[in-house]
Amino acid sequence: VYFDYDASELRDDTREALEAKLPLLTRHPGLRLRVAGHTDDRGADEYNLALGQRRAASVKRFFSERGIDES
Repeated sequence: VYFDYDASELRDDTREALEAKLPLLTRHPGLRLRVAGHTDDRGADEYNLALGQRRAASVKRFFSERGIDES
């Protein structure tokens, strides 16, 4: 999924894409995903690492709030 520049909030199109995955994740609770956040190469490494982590946390929180096991 994509994020706006320098942002970790989910966009409407991102929410739609993640919503489309919910039926599959609900039907297959043993399915595991790896959620990782990425950034471009502009800015300090430390800042980009933190931004990537916030982006991944936004996606994880989205699924968790809809009943998908965080583990």
